[in-house]
Amino acid sequence: MLNLLKIKDVICAEIKGIWGDEPVPGAITTPVIKTNNMTYEGYISYDNLTYRVIPENKLRSSYLLKGDILIEKSGGTRTHSVGYVNIFESTDNKYVCNNFVIAIRPDKNKIMPKYLFYQMKHFYETGIFSDCYNKTTGIQNLKISTYLDKKINCPDFTTQNQNVSFLDKVVGCISVKKEQLKQLDELIKSRFIEMFGDVKNNDKNFLTKQGSDLFRFSSGKFLEASKRLESGIPVYGGNGIAWYTSEPLINFATIVIGRVGAYCGNVRKISGSNWVTDNAIYIKEFKKNCFNLEFLEELMCEYNFAQYNDAAAQPKITQKPMETLRYIVPPIELQNTFAEFVKQVDKSKFVVSLAQEFFM
Repeated sequence: MLNLLKIKDVICAEIKGIWGDEPVPGAITTPVIKTNNMTYEGYISYDNLTYRVIPENKLRSSYLLKGDILIEKSGGTRTHSVGYVNIFESTDNKYVCNNFVIAIRPDKNKIMPKYLFYQMKHFYETGIFSDCYNKTTGIQNLKISTYLDKKINCPDFTTQNQNVSFLDKVVGCISVKKEQLKQLDELIKSRFIEMFGDVKNNDKNFLTKQGSDLFRFSSGKFLEASKRLESGIPVYGGNGIAWYTSEPLINFATIVIGRVGAYCGNVRKISGSNWVTDNAIYIKEFKKNCFNLEFLEELMCEYNFAQYNDAAAQPKITQKPMETLRYIVPPIELQNTFAEFVKQVDKSKFVVSLAQEFFM
């Protein structure tokens, strides 16, 4: 039997974010968890924390405790709505969250924090919270009262514990599979360096040519949102997220490079029918007797085009640095050997991905 309760009925506190002041020499600082420390997987990253000066009288009510659930209150992106959750599992109660985040404290007499976290994460991923935010000037703001009015199932503690134990095991299996995929990607990179060396310094003395002599680059074209969900053709905008359209811009295998914002410099090999948006640049033509795509994808990654962005508030890159750089052109036979290695690794990645999907 379901025992439905509103989220607000199973929590004992809301902890508002706080920002404080810039550190000054000799001042006592407090680590602040921001939205960029929160992950879509649900677990906080403690890398690159920000430290701020916060008055002691404000800290007392702002410290996070083990089991608190952090909710992104303001933010969101084109591909992720605002409102995703992370669970605070540290026993070191010295952290606060910033004012783009709100934390809720589960009432442990009513619900296990991890159980509430898993339900809220599921709600976010399945769109149940989609009516809980509004958008102003490009940023999404969470409607906290609507969010906390959502009902969750609150069974007895035995059932909660069983569910949490099962989901912890599933998450553990997924983490192992993700690590395996990461290691396989690193294996490809390691093999590439072993075979081709430092490509920017050409320490293996391969033939080099300027990009304008090897490639013809082209920017993608703007696509109206109304055309993005028609017939199942992927749209690449630099972030690898697939939309859909019935009007393919290209119909061949090539390399695409994200050119704007957070996806600036992202490199991806694509094939088949695709629409490349104005957020990306693609190789319209390249000398196929000089390159194969598996090698070319890894080569483009090595050049880290993001470093050539214009350093504006919204970073973006142009075709010019891609055309003026010099690229190594190793013998095609050597590239083909590397490509065969990549294909074998990709088979292993496919098997690992299938296993990962089984646990999701």
